[in-house]
Amino acid sequence: MKKILGVIFAINFVILGCYLINAVAVSGAYSNRIPLEISPGETKSITFVLQNMADESDVKFKGLISEGSEIVQITDSNTEYLVPVGSNDIPVKLSVEVPSSAEIGVEYQIKIEFEPVSTGNEDEGMVQIMSGLSRYFIVKVVEKSEEESPMTKGMIVYIGIIIVLLLMILFLIFYILKYRIGKKKLLRK
Repeated sequence: MKKILGVIFAINFVILGCYLINAVAVSGAYSNRIPLEISPGETKSITFVLQNMADESDVKFKGLISEGSEIVQITDSNTEYLVPVGSNDIPVKLSVEVPSSAEIGVEYQIKIEFEPVSTGNEDEGMVQIMSGLSRYFIVKVVEKSEEESPMTKGMIVYIGIIIVLLLMILFLIFYILKYRIGKKKLLRK
């Protein structure tokens, strides 16, 4: 009997725990484990994404850089983000600019915070408890790498045309040689 009650309690705990999960989040390519690597004097644009996959209502956040604002700025003209229920694609655009005097190997700790803001759609008398979101990531200063210039679309098309022309010429040569060899065999008979 105790085992049955224990199993029922565990199942209820899991089911109730699922309702407590808040699926409002911020995601992006960079974190404390995956730093943004940038050279001194370089500027990069990056994007983080807000999502609201399981909350009961739309939520609104005000974005701010609380750590690292000397090199990172939110570039969106409006830093308040409405995140509708079921959305996972609300972009937050940032600009990262490392000073040209920055030393190689220096790491900047960046913290982006999203504080909840009233959406104005709350029912009168209802209180919504919403916590803010934070995203940490590291900007690491690295030596400027000598990157090879990527091939442009036009270069790829040009190379493709050359390859097709060469294949056509080879096919023509093969066909002519086969025709001549076949004609010589007919003359010998």
